Amino acid sequence: MKKILYIALISSLFTPSLLFAGGSYYYNGSHRYAQVNRKWSVQPICWNTELGGHFKIVENKDPALGQIIDLKKDTGNLDKENVFGVNCSYKSSHRGFIELNVIKTEHEGNFKLARMFKGVNYAANSKYTIDNHIYDLLFNYRLWHKIYNSGIEKYYIASIFGIKASDMDFGISGQVIAPGGNAGQGRTEYSETLPTPYVGIEYGTFIGKLFYLKGSIRYLGTEIKDYDTSHYDYNATLSYRISGDDCLHDVMVDLGYRYIEYDVKGKGNDVDLTYKGPYFGFDVLF
Repeated sequence: MKKILYIALISSLFTPSLLFAGGSYYYNGSHRYAQVNRKWSVQPICWNTELGGHFKIVENKDPALGQIIDLKKDTGNLDKENVFGVNCSYKSSHRGFIELNVIKTEHEGNFKLARMFKGVNYAANSKYTIDNHIYDLLFNYRLWHKIYNSGIEKYYIASIFGIKASDMDFGISGQVIAPGGNAGQGRTEYSETLPTPYVGIEYGTFIGKLFYLKGSIRYLGTEIKDYDTSHYDYNATLSYRISGDDCLHDVMVDLGYRYIEYDVKGKGNDVDLTYKGPYFGFDVLF
């Protein structure tokens, strides 16, 4: 049943693009203009995140075989932080866009106190790693928009429907504490992949001819794989158009701020991760 649900969700992303399919043109009165500058978009980004929240991973669904590790109170400074992403967008119809966003996050640090992770007791100063690969497939449909005669979109309001799969990997390594004393060095790992459908709304507008402002809100809560999941994603971007009056190709420099939160509870586990901070990137449209 769940496989059928996933297939239906993925298929529903592409159904609107078929219903509203057409050439890359728009009409303004009796005139026809080519929408040549918005067919493809590629945006690599670097993100300076502040990792927050907590996680508790248990063994055999027993709440007693795990402890909450608070990423603010129980941990020190991060020893490693790598965040990189890329967004790709394809204009599938007059008002519709199909987008694929991929974000890779790697965080590594130490926790200050002894903690139990998946049934194993680790001493203070043990090392934790949190790797999260986020794959986001969405359909963006322009509910309202206005386009210049040159083919450039002046502003729009869009609805969003997508599926975000979060591939989370947790690892703890350090001195293991056994009932009779220390049991030497150990490492315990846990991974889970949760596809989460969501809905949202997005707004974008040119400010003059060179600046572009865009913001979006995305949310959904659902139950998947015996987990109750909630997902929040807030994003604001200010772009500077360095391509001037070139209508065939747009090149923008992006500066933005993004907040993503995953709240996952089930099988005795409790994971609430937040990623927030400014990001920098380039947006190439052709």
